[in-house]
Amino acid sequence: MEFFELLRHRRTVRQFTADAVPQDVVVKIVQAGLTAPSPNDSHPWKIVAIRNQSVLREMRGAVEKKLDGLFPKVSGEKKVSFDKVKTFSTIFAQAPLVLAVLTRSYRAVVDELLEGSVLTHDQINVLRKNPDVQATGALVQNMLLAATELGYGAVWVSGALVASEQIDGLLKGGEYKVQTLVALGKPAVTPQPRPTPEVKEYLQTLD
Repeated sequence: MEFFELLRHRRTVRQFTADAVPQDVVVKIVQAGLTAPSPNDSHPWKIVAIRNQSVLREMRGAVEKKLDGLFPKVSGEKKVSFDKVKTFSTIFAQAPLVLAVLTRSYRAVVDELLEGSVLTHDQINVLRKNPDVQATGALVQNMLLAATELGYGAVWVSGALVASEQIDGLLKGGEYKVQTLVALGKPAVTPQPRPTPEVKEYLQTLD
């Protein structure tokens, strides 16, 4: 697919068939992700491909329990919003495959200047607007585009991360901690191309 056409065809997919995602497809999608830029070319990632439905159910249960604990007194009209949040946060469990993107701390060139400084690695990372998180976004976008090119659909899930500690416990990634989830599968419904927003509403040029 031509690149700009591919961008328009990349849509969020939340309904999947039961068809498995072949391992060679998973490898291609992850390879596409790993071409993304990262701070100091550190590639601070590990991607865990989860097919095990028991693990996915445990992850979903952990997210539901966490949300119930965070919002214990939701009622009335707000219950509708809460149910929607819970649905979107656990939608990954309906996919035949979930790619959990885990990250670890990385060492940047600026870290060499921190000895004797009042700043820690984490503090300088925040000041730099978390370049490792930015890089992970680029990795995920590459994977989403690769999935679209290969005829698969995906949904990028952030709501589930309220239970990131519990998910880390299930995935046992050690120094690698879950940063985000991507649910993958064959779309149950063919998504329509994305309308292109008016650039003039978003672009400002300083000459």
